[in-house]
Amino acid sequence: MLSLLKQAFVASVICSTHVASFSIGGTSDFSPLLSVGWLSKNYKDPSLAIIDIRPSTDYAVSHIPNSINIPFNTSSGWSVAGPDGQVLELPPVGEIQKLLVSAGVRWPHPRTRIAIAGTGGNEAAPRVALSIKYAGLPDDRVAVLNGGFPAWKAAGARTTTDVPRPRLGNVRADQDLSFISYIDEVAASRYRRDEGIYIIDVRASQFYNGSAQDSGVPVGKLGHIGSALSLPTPDIFNEDGTFIDIDVLKARAKAALSTGAAPETIIVYCHIGRQASTWVFLLNHVMGYDGVKLYDGSTQEWGQYYDLVLD
Repeated sequence: MLSLLKQAFVASVICSTHVASFSIGGTSDFSPLLSVGWLSKNYKDPSLAIIDIRPSTDYAVSHIPNSINIPFNTSSGWSVAGPDGQVLELPPVGEIQKLLVSAGVRWPHPRTRIAIAGTGGNEAAPRVALSIKYAGLPDDRVAVLNGGFPAWKAAGARTTTDVPRPRLGNVRADQDLSFISYIDEVAASRYRRDEGIYIIDVRASQFYNGSAQDSGVPVGKLGHIGSALSLPTPDIFNEDGTFIDIDVLKARAKAALSTGAAPETIIVYCHIGRQASTWVFLLNHVMGYDGVKLYDGSTQEWGQYYDLVLD
């Protein structure tokens, strides 16, 4: 067990106290961004599936007790290759549901919850959270460990090399496409902020402003999708891999989303859909914006059919 001092420390390993929380089956404080303190108190809960998405070699060295390793990469079961050389596309929904079953997830079930632990400071864990939503599980059942396994280890929380045997899982859910945007919708959404339709580019600023070439876009096409606003993903993490203060992120989002009418639709894109998933997760799950959509094709698809602009 952690000492009281360590418990006080790990409870502070979360970027803000202003994060939505849920109450499920009598269990409160299951927030979209979980603290190490919360998980250290709840990792033994049999209704909580902890999915470690780090490489299997890292998992073998040490991991959170009771966590199941399902690594995330561009060729794992969490994603598939798309047409025209596209990578990190959402797979058939049944493939994601199989992964969840292998982790012992049961759905529908009144107490089922899923915590995702990554390496911290990158976009993989939010991407997996959205993939699970796409597979039909509701937002309030899926959370990301803020700072990932590095934060857990830095806090002195318990680790193990034991590989658990998950219970028998079963998932029955309908695919959720409500938050997915396709290229035709994106094209029709340009220059419509006065109608509350926003396009957000979350790539690093040098790609947005055209000072660097996006490797997934034909050479010579520089800049961003017309009317897109910039919310760079590289600027949202602390050095320890946790998210920066949520109030700061909220202020950045509010500034961008106050340049037109009140937001009704917010379409987010990046290079291949990974960074965009982080901002969709933040805007919708954490900040509570409605109408947030992921353009999964992002510039790797857009650049094959449309130009970018430097407006």
